[in-house]
Amino acid sequence: MTIPQGTRLGRYEVRAAIGAGGMGEVYLAEDVRLGRTIALKILPEEMALDLQRMSRFTQEARATSALNHPNIITIHEIDQTASLHFIVTEFIDGVTLRERMKAARLDAGEALDITVQVVSALVAAHAAGIVHRDIKPENVMVRRDGLVKVLDFGIAKLTDRMSRKSHARVDAETLLATGEGVIVGTVSYMSPEQARAEEVDERTDLWSVGVMLYEMLAGHRPFEAATPVEALALILHKEPVPLARSAPDVPADLGGIVQKTLAKNRDERYRTAEDLLLDLRRLTREINLEKPLERFLAPDQSSSSRVRGANRSSHADTVIGSDNDGISAGSSELTAAAAEQPHNLSAELTLLIGRERETAELMQMLRREDVRLVTLTGIGGTGKTRLALSVARASLTEFASGIFFIDLSAISETGLVASAVAQPLGVKETGNTPLKESLKEYLREKQVLLVLDNFEQVIDAAPFVAELLFSSPRLKMLVTSRVSLHLSAEHEYIVPPLALPETEHRLP
Repeated sequence: MTIPQGTRLGRYEVRAAIGAGGMGEVYLAEDVRLGRTIALKILPEEMALDLQRMSRFTQEARATSALNHPNIITIHEIDQTASLHFIVTEFIDGVTLRERMKAARLDAGEALDITVQVVSALVAAHAAGIVHRDIKPENVMVRRDGLVKVLDFGIAKLTDRMSRKSHARVDAETLLATGEGVIVGTVSYMSPEQARAEEVDERTDLWSVGVMLYEMLAGHRPFEAATPVEALALILHKEPVPLARSAPDVPADLGGIVQKTLAKNRDERYRTAEDLLLDLRRLTREINLEKPLERFLAPDQSSSSRVRGANRSSHADTVIGSDNDGISAGSSELTAAAAEQPHNLSAELTLLIGRERETAELMQMLRREDVRLVTLTGIGGTGKTRLALSVARASLTEFASGIFFIDLSAISETGLVASAVAQPLGVKETGNTPLKESLKEYLREKQVLLVLDNFEQVIDAAPFVAELLFSSPRLKMLVTSRVSLHLSAEHEYIVPPLALPETEHRLP
C-alpha cells in the first residue's frame, strides 16, 4: 500500500515515500504543528492484523525510545489511525551503509570510524539491557556529515523482560519466513547461536558487527552463499577467509579484531561492547599516529595566510620552509618557558598542518574572559583531538597552574569522570570528603586548562563540568565531542574536515 503525497496522519503530512523494509514502509513527512521534517515508519495495512508483527513493531518503538544516544535513531512517538500504525522518528539525511558500500569500497579509516560509532550505540543499548539482534548495513545510516545512526530495533531482545530461549527461537523462525530478499541479508549477519535458536546475549551483536566490518574492508561478506540454508551452514561450520588474504592492505591488528568478533564460540569473542570499543579506538589512534610524513601537506607559506605572534608550537615542532615564528615553527624561547609549566601533554610526533586558522581562532577564544568552556564538535576523523592538543601545547605559558589532558574514550560510566579528571591532577579522595568536592577545592583558585577528550562517551556528565566551572572561577575547559554538552557556558566550535591543498604542494 502506498500513501499519496499530502495525506494527513494526525498532525503529520506525508511528503514522499523514501524506503521500505521487512518491518514497514518509510515516508518523509512534516510535523505541521512543530514545523519540522520527520520520518514515518508505517506497518502496511494488510499486516496490521498480524499480532506477531504488531508486537515486533511496538517493541521497536519502546526499545529505541528508551535509549538516548547520538548514534541511535531518535523516536518521537508511536501513534495510529483507524487503519494504520506508525512510528515517528527523526529524519536522517544520508544513505544506508549498504548504499555507501555499493558506491565504493571503504578504506580502513572510514570503516573504523563507522564501526566505532555503531559499537558506541551498542554500548548504550546493552547497558539498557537491549540486544539489537539485527545489526547489518541496511540498519545503519550514514548521514551526510558522517554521523552514524543505528536503526530498527524491531527484533531487539529486552534482556530484563523476556524469556531468552523462547524469544530467540521465534525470531529465528520469523526471519526465515519473511521472504527471500530479507532472509539472505539477515541470515548472513546471524551469529552461530542465533542460527541455532539458542539463548542470545550481547555477544551476538558483536558477531554481526564483525561480519559488517569484514564486508566493509574486503568488499564481500565472510560467509557468501546462494541460499539462506547454505549461509547458515557456513556460519555454523566454516571459518571465514582471513582478512590478510581477502584485503591484504588492511592493518594486521584490525584483522585480529575482526577475527576475534567472528569466533564461533562466543566465549572467545569480546566479552562486552566496551571491550571491543576500546580496541577499535586504540587502533584508530595508532593508525592516525603512524601515517607517513608524505601524507602531510605543506601549508601556504605566504605571510597573509600565517598567524603570527599569538600562536607557537611545542618543542617537538620544526620549521617547514620558513623562519617565521608561526604555528608550524619551533621556538626555543617558548620551549624554555613551557618547560616550567605543569602539564601531561605528550610531545607532538608529527606536524599538524592545515589547521593554522582553527588554532588561532581557538586560542583567541580561550583568551577571552567570558569564555570558560569551548567544545570542539565534528564527526570522527576530522582531527578534533589533534587540534585540541595543538592548542593546548601552544597555550602552555598562558595557564599558570598548568594544562592537563584527560582521555575519556575508555570510560562509559559518568560516575568515573571525576576520577579521570583527578588522576593527572594528583587529587585524591580524603576522609569523608567526596572526590568531586576535593576536585572543586583543589581547582578553586587554580588557573588551569583541562582538555577533556571524547566527551560524547559520557555526555550525561555535562552537569559535573558545569559544577567545576561554577566553583573554579579561573578554570577553563577545552572539550572534544561528537555532540555539544548543551551548557549555558558552552561555546561550540565545529571542526570542519581538513581541506587538502593540491598534490604539487606535498612535502618531498
